[in-house]
Amino acid sequence: MSEQQTTSAPEENGFSIVIPAYNEELGITGVLNELLQTLEELPDHIPYEVIVVNDGSKDKTADQLESFQDGKINVVNHPQNRGYGASL
Repeated sequence: MSEQQTTSAPEENGFSIVIPAYNEELGITGVLNELLQTLEELPDHIPYEVIVVNDGSKDKTADQLESFQDGKINVVNHPQNRGYGASL
């Protein structure tokens, strides 16, 4: 997969959540589902964005993330592992 950049940012007084992921195929779906459920409970006036950085995973993490590319989560795919710092 090629590297993708996020195009939207939260409005003023909003927040961003950045989740680095490396070989997380067994856990990423549960984490994101729980996170989205929690975020749904926020008041509507609080803008947010969720960015998941797939840092060159060699397992099926990228496949798991495809189902979340519906506008609620921005996915950035690094073609090779760049390390934790580069993912943030």
